[in-house]
Amino acid sequence: MQSSCNLLEIKRLRPGEPGFDAAVGLAVHDGSAGTAADRAARARTFVDAASKRGLRVEPVVGGFTDGVLICAAAALESPGRAALVFLSRIGPDAGTIQCAESAFRSVVSSLWDRRILLLEMLLEPRLTPCAEVAARNGFRRLTRLDYLRRLPSRGSPEHAAKDLRWTAYSNNSHPLFAEAIQRSYAQSLDCPELTGLRAIDDVIAGHRTAGEFDPTLWSVASRNNQPVGVLLLSRIAEAAALEIVYMGVDAEARGTGVGSALLTRAVDAATTTACASAMSPPLALVLAVDERNAPAQRLYARWGFESIGARDAWIATPPGSRG
Repeated sequence: MQSSCNLLEIKRLRPGEPGFDAAVGLAVHDGSAGTAADRAARARTFVDAASKRGLRVEPVVGGFTDGVLICAAAALESPGRAALVFLSRIGPDAGTIQCAESAFRSVVSSLWDRRILLLEMLLEPRLTPCAEVAARNGFRRLTRLDYLRRLPSRGSPEHAAKDLRWTAYSNNSHPLFAEAIQRSYAQSLDCPELTGLRAIDDVIAGHRTAGEFDPTLWSVASRNNQPVGVLLLSRIAEAAALEIVYMGVDAEARGTGVGSALLTRAVDAATTTACASAMSPPLALVLAVDERNAPAQRLYARWGFESIGARDAWIATPPGSRG
């Protein structure tokens, strides 16, 4: 696909083609550090890591002027009928903005053609031109996500519930996990707008690809034969961390120590995972939480989580589904 944009050229790029690595690097890493060669090398690492998790970086669209790449858009599609969309930083001139928007629109249109149900973007708060492009193309700002980290030296600050039975993930326990996740959505303050946009099996498929999937790091907590909490962890080897991909508590069980029990299990997993992989010290824990979720924010603060950044979360759903 090629079209003109003033004196610019919009081109869809495929793996192995000239400009593919540079475009991925520009879209995903914003060109904020290192040389073009550095960005291309990071892009290859990014694409390889995505492939190992069952994801694909496609489509990738670059904007060129006189053969020089000046902007790019790309998508990371997951098996859960969702995709994360990237757009490089946009310069102030109208031609570059128009070109970047054309590249972005091409990526989004391709994803809708593949019957994706949910598109997401994570933008730095100051990236106003990117946000404006997203808004003009069907995206809406959902919330600000706070990224938190807990170093392994922190202790456990409070007592957790002791009357829980734990179940690891397997094909047989999949229905239990689906039920636990759905129960945790009731009255949730963590991105409640996402509830119901995809089937629960799609949601779980997406969670599985959030990092290095290990079923032993996924747990459901049950009380009186009813699921009351769920914890999904994923190892991030390059960051020496475990990510809390999802943690939720049934509405009726909140305030009964289940949240602390889930975090205790996460802390224990950070220690045992490090030992099993000959890593020392224990792994850090990282997560993202909706800034509006005050109860969760307070819980994480008590457990020693500290802010390491923030992103604005933007979402889009298929055009025919919009009200």
